[in-house]
Amino acid sequence: MVYCGYEKQTVPGPIVMQYPDYIHWCSWSSRVSLELPFRFEEGEEDRENACATYSENTGGDGGPGTMVMSRVTSVPVDQEEAFIKLAEESSRIPPEAACTRRDTYADGVPALEQELSFVDERVGGPVVRRELFAQIGNLVFSLAALIPRDRAAAQQQELDHTFGSLRFVLIPALERYGRTFCHGGAQVSVHIPTDWDVQEISEQQVRFFGPPSAQHDDYRPTFSVALGKPEGFGDEWLEGFLDQIRANMAESYRNFTIDSLTTISLSSLVEAHVMQYRWEPEPGLAFVQIQALIVVDMFRMYLINAASLEPLAETYLPVFEEILRSLRILGQPPTG
Repeated sequence: MVYCGYEKQTVPGPIVMQYPDYIHWCSWSSRVSLELPFRFEEGEEDRENACATYSENTGGDGGPGTMVMSRVTSVPVDQEEAFIKLAEESSRIPPEAACTRRDTYADGVPALEQELSFVDERVGGPVVRRELFAQIGNLVFSLAALIPRDRAAAQQQELDHTFGSLRFVLIPALERYGRTFCHGGAQVSVHIPTDWDVQEISEQQVRFFGPPSAQHDDYRPTFSVALGKPEGFGDEWLEGFLDQIRANMAESYRNFTIDSLTTISLSSLVEAHVMQYRWEPEPGLAFVQIQALIVVDMFRMYLINAASLEPLAETYLPVFEEILRSLRILGQPPTG
């Protein structure tokens, strides 16, 4: 995953904010989460046909832009390789298209990716259609990009990122496959190491547990995500709220020390205000922890806490950072 805006600051340096190169989009219709370049816009969310489209804003240069579509299709439960069949059927449309195909993975799931070159009369010229097909259970997921051929080379790296960013948004709450975890109550998707366990603490909170350390009485590092409602809104309120949190912790946590303050810009267009700190609940027992606050809007705020024993911090601080940077805000799942 590629993100801009991760600036490590040592106290008391300023918090630095930059915007991401890619924006996260979540489609509950197609059960797909992905990242597109900043200039793409959501076109249509079609629940009836279980698909979503996104269009490139070309800035008025007169030429057609790239179109991206995600879709999910239900198939009979006994058709375990239906995604291969759907890919083959798509490769024959139009019949004169030249097609190349390769095996790959999408979000840890075996997939087929193919590229077709042909002339599209609707676009008014030659195009490249890049497609990916994958299957989980009886659901076949597809992602397609229709690219004017004269833009294909310039956009290859961007679309590599988009296709590589694909995640499948599967609910119920504790549904998990590979390293991706989605939670409908907390409305998030994150990448978690495959040897970590998950526990639902409440309807809007989940906690992940790392592997036990035999050298430290089977201690397990933790990473939790909780969704709540902020008591206020706006920059002034947020600055005061963060200051109050730090003051309270300095007063109540033994040997409390702030290592760094950081702002991370996530592709869901939210800022994670991160504090790395250490403290000692008792002599000889020291923890290094991460606390992150994400205010989405007037109604949603995330509190993220991650903890490691100090001797294990060198191992787990990079893991905490990777999990945090992978976090995507999904929004409220549809009802009915």
